[in-house]
Amino acid sequence: MQKKLNEFMNSDFTSDLNGTNQCVTELQNILLETSKKSLKIKKSKRRRKITIVAQKKWFDKDCRIKRHDLRKLSNLKHRDPTNVELRKNYHDALKSYK
Repeated sequence: MQKKLNEFMNSDFTSDLNGTNQCVTELQNILLETSKKSLKIKKSKRRRKITIVAQKKWFDKDCRIKRHDLRKLSNLKHRDPTNVELRKNYHDALKSYK
């Protein structure tokens, strides 16, 4: 990058329209390249659609919702295993899911 900047500073551009356009284009390329390196813009990751968990006839939307709630409670219970109310909610959800 420093090399390009030094080349830009040492080059002589003509004072006509073509020289001015060339000067502006080179400066613009230098600025764009440095901004891309400094900002490091990440591309957004696309979320995948939820795949159908089971193809069974009995596994409908209600079962999927209960399973989702049960898994959320399970994760919360693992984060805070001493919370009695959370454990009770987990066991109630487990009974209703089964």
